[in-house]
Amino acid sequence: MKDTDQITQRDAVVSSMVFMHDTIRKANAHIARRQGRQNYISPRHFLDFIQHYVSLYAEKKAELEDQQLHLNIGLRKLTDTQEQVAQLNVSLTATGKELELKTREAEEKLKKMVAEQQIAEQKRVDSVKLSKEVEEKQAIVATKQEQAQSELGNVCISLFIYLNECMFMLHDDNTTTAFRSRWWQR
Repeated sequence: MKDTDQITQRDAVVSSMVFMHDTIRKANAHIARRQGRQNYISPRHFLDFIQHYVSLYAEKKAELEDQQLHLNIGLRKLTDTQEQVAQLNVSLTATGKELELKTREAEEKLKKMVAEQQIAEQKRVDSVKLSKEVEEKQAIVATKQEQAQSELGNVCISLFIYLNECMFMLHDDNTTTAFRSRWWQR
């Protein structure tokens, strides 16, 4: 027999068939001794065994080819999926960077909007405060105007009285002067 490293598949099949044929022959001899019954193995039996082996070999070979085909298809799909995942990872990285950029922009806009809202709120508070101050000043102006109108009314009355007195005095003075001038002329 050859070295086990150099045994081919054909040699292994041939030696296993010879071993089976010898084992069956020995089993038949043993049965013949124990039971007294003879079983014959003909070349036809051996040819049936070989034919059965060939059909079993073809069936197993077809199953293995189907499995290999199935595995190759699965492997091809896995490879395609791996390539798609790699492409999606690249796309995801780019999208992640874009998302990060957009997030920063959105945060900046939000900060700007908050700052503008705070400025607007401060302006509104200042406007309300200024409005109250204007109302208070208008109330003060209105009271001062009323006081001025009252004082003006009093002044007008006083002026009217003074003018009347002046007119009376003037009239009286003119009368006196006219009287004196008549008296002196006499």
